[in-house]
Amino acid sequence: MGKGMEVAVIYRDEDIALRVEEFLSRQHFPSFQQLDIEVTQGRLTVRGGAKSFYEKQVAMSVCQHVPGVLQFVDEISVNV
Repeated sequence: MGKGMEVAVIYRDEDIALRVEEFLSRQHFPSFQQLDIEVTQGRLTVRGGAKSFYEKQVAMSVCQHVPGVLQFVDEISVNV
């Protein structure tokens, strides 16, 4: 590939959602299995509850670093 050539990678919403679910399942927080994941045109919305602010921060960090996520909408509540 020559200099200056860029490659655009297109991620399907279904693939992004699956990747988010896989990344969350690796974190070993049972509450992550209950999160609702919705992806529309690269916009990831996560709904549900976390047991602590720490869990919420971990979930947010994981979700924001998944390839293909263009925007992250946090609707995770903390159930203390």
